[in-house]
Amino acid sequence: MFFLVGDFVIILGRLMKIFATPIPHSVRFYAGLAAILLTAGFIGYGMYNANQIKNVSYDIQTKETTLPTSMKIVLISDLHLGAVSSEKRLERIVNHINALEPDLVCIARYEYADRRYGSYTQQYRTIRREC
Repeated sequence: MFFLVGDFVIILGRLMKIFATPIPHSVRFYAGLAAILLTAGFIGYGMYNANQIKNVSYDIQTKETTLPTSMKIVLISDLHLGAVSSEKRLERIVNHINALEPDLVCIARYEYADRRYGSYTQQYRTIRREC
């Protein structure tokens, strides 16, 4: 996509007479280099961000309930587990959940990327249970 943006900038530059015709090789080189660096930057940011565990807390008030006055619920979603280091990542997530000492754990909208149900199911079972 960044290569398309670079080509678009070059075309606009030619139409607005900013770049000489024919386009100098240095302009094409730097446009390509910028596209490669931007792509690498976005991929690096995505990989970093995907491995961060984010906690968001909400206090929910109810009128009447049979539940205890204070209950800690953990909801996890969009884990995007795949073929690369999923077991280690899932173990880290489970340990993080256990450290929160929740009363209830909910898993929302989870899809198995590589279809290895058995190994993930076993790791989910390591979430601490206290009744």
